[in-house]
Amino acid sequence: MGFANVLVESFVLLKKCPKLFIPKILISFLMLPIIVLTTMFLIDLNLLSPDAILSKTPVELNLLILQLLFLLIYTPLVYFTDYVLVNPMYPVMVEQFYNKKKVNFRQSFQIVLKHFGTIFSSVIIFSILFFGSTVPLGFLTLTFLQDGNDLMFYISAFMMFIAFFVILLLFYLLYPVSSIEKLNISGTLKKMVKSSLKHKSDVLKAVIISLLVSGLSFVFSSQVLLSDPVSNLGLTLIFFSLLIITRFLIAIFITYQYVLNAVFYLHFQKRVFF
Repeated sequence: MGFANVLVESFVLLKKCPKLFIPKILISFLMLPIIVLTTMFLIDLNLLSPDAILSKTPVELNLLILQLLFLLIYTPLVYFTDYVLVNPMYPVMVEQFYNKKKVNFRQSFQIVLKHFGTIFSSVIIFSILFFGSTVPLGFLTLTFLQDGNDLMFYISAFMMFIAFFVILLLFYLLYPVSSIEKLNISGTLKKMVKSSLKHKSDVLKAVIISLLVSGLSFVFSSQVLLSDPVSNLGLTLIFFSLLIITRFLIAIFITYQYVLNAVFYLHFQKRVFF
């Protein structure tokens, strides 16, 4: 079975089992306060005019501090739930479907908890490698751009591009391997890398599709930044309504992304088919 068939089968699976959308829809709406409060915080802070913060009343400053504290506590909790608990459930649920079992959220969650140490460690290692390589290279690229050093700009941009895709390619199968296979962290990383390299051409296609989905999601979410809740309430209400709709659409896109990830692994590595 080729990659195109895997894309189609992921759609078919979701059509046959629409309850797979539920976890990502819940996460998508849990992220709404983060998007709205972050936007309001940036507008209130008025980064383009730092002196404006000096004109804030004590009540306004207290509100800003409360918003910031809420974001600092709430945001990591939501992202932790998403990346360490919800995402790893998808390979388990897809495997349940393939095994002609009832897709069970509770059972899937319990399996994820059993593999929590491996999943959490894998996510941490990925995060360190990804941000530890792309962020410094990103700053370096911007520095060369500002200095007008075209040669070094293109070299550093190319290096960042390569690091970005290499890490995503090697870690694409992180969730299926860490949540389905009964391996320790060392065995998980070895199998994950080995499987990705074995099917590197198809994995690269899947990575590109995932990036397109993520990019589309980012464009939808960023639309709320066009409104100003202080000076244009009508525009804010319009974009907030749009944001509600787009969060639902994003949940659909992202669900397909993680179902595709699981179907890809089960097909190409474990030879499981409908």
